[in-house]
Amino acid sequence: MVKKRYRKTAISQYASIAIAFTLILAFSFLSYYITSNVQVFDVFAIPWAAGRSWLLKGVNPYENSVIDSTIQAITDSQIKAHIDNQKAFHQPLFSLFFYLPFSLMPFSVARTLWVTILAIFVGLIGVLGIRIAGWKLNLIGRVCVILVLIFSLPGAITLLRGHISPIIIGMGLSSIYLLQKKHDTAAGFILAFASSYFLTIGLVISVLLLWAIIKKRWKFVVSFLSGLAFLIIISFLILPSWFLDWASVLVRLDIGWSWIKTPLMVLAALLPGISNPLTIFLHGLFAIFTIIILISLLIQSDQSFVFNIFLLFIVAYFLHLQSSIVFHYFIIPGLLLIFRYWSDRWKHFGFALSWIFLLIGWLGPWLFFFSEISSIEPMENSWIYIGYPLIAFIGMIWIRWWAVKLPKPSFQS
Repeated sequence: MVKKRYRKTAISQYASIAIAFTLILAFSFLSYYITSNVQVFDVFAIPWAAGRSWLLKGVNPYENSVIDSTIQAITDSQIKAHIDNQKAFHQPLFSLFFYLPFSLMPFSVARTLWVTILAIFVGLIGVLGIRIAGWKLNLIGRVCVILVLIFSLPGAITLLRGHISPIIIGMGLSSIYLLQKKHDTAAGFILAFASSYFLTIGLVISVLLLWAIIKKRWKFVVSFLSGLAFLIIISFLILPSWFLDWASVLVRLDIGWSWIKTPLMVLAALLPGISNPLTIFLHGLFAIFTIIILISLLIQSDQSFVFNIFLLFIVAYFLHLQSSIVFHYFIIPGLLLIFRYWSDRWKHFGFALSWIFLLIGWLGPWLFFFSEISSIEPMENSWIYIGYPLIAFIGMIWIRWWAVKLPKPSFQS
């Protein structure tokens, strides 16, 4: 009996691995086909070219010639992509570590594998969000959630642009999960690597560090600072001039303040007559929400930890310096928490309502937001940037009592 049971388990495991590998391979071919036939705005090409020029030619990744290499690589490949008017690679050197393994590959192969990795991290966001939220779904339900996240309009644009946001948000969510499981050292290291894109995840990092210091979770604080120090030291060892080169690029960009366009600014622009004072009011209001979340994390029990962190993710989206559909994954954990409590409170009706809301909100935009059939770029529309996230924010406020006052804390479940 023992041997028979073991044989069935092994076969089941091999079947799962085979299915997962097949799906990943199929998605890779699909992404290559789409990027070869549809014009997309590409944010992967420049870091790829910067890393390749540095590794293979010894060219400083902040040199202007990196852009020429980028254009040449796109021209020589089958990928239909275009880049902005960026003059050089302008991220900190340690952010380039995400791209270096791909820089050793031809652009078409690297671009296809990169999109596949992004899709895996989208799946990770879905799986961890469901698990942390405590939403009871079977395997088919979890797979369906992942597929909706990947093939939604936000998912398609994020993946085809090659934007790194799913990796950064996924790493942030992984750190939250490890904190929940008391694995503070691993959580700190992962969050340190995510800090390479501080403008994206910086608010979450700042609040978590303050929380950890006051809660005396010293392993998390020390591991985060150690990981950050490791990244910076390694960067100086392999390229001592990187900081000055990076600062020089930022000065040459001369971008001013016009590039800042938060989702709250998009919301305020709906009333152009009072957009300026309304922008100030909304940002002040969400800053107060951030302070309330931090205070709640400090004075309330662990029972409210998940709710406050997921609400912080949504607030981080609204306060992000640039409004873009690629950051919509910030709201996914909060949505899954809402669906969990709808399903718990209203049973079958709540479960059905959750799926209707998920499908309409994430697949519905395909019916409306195209500028032209040959380009996967959304039209400028306030619903894309603030409509669905605002509903998610209101939904989180709605379920607050259920999430914080349940007899079985979701943090410990």
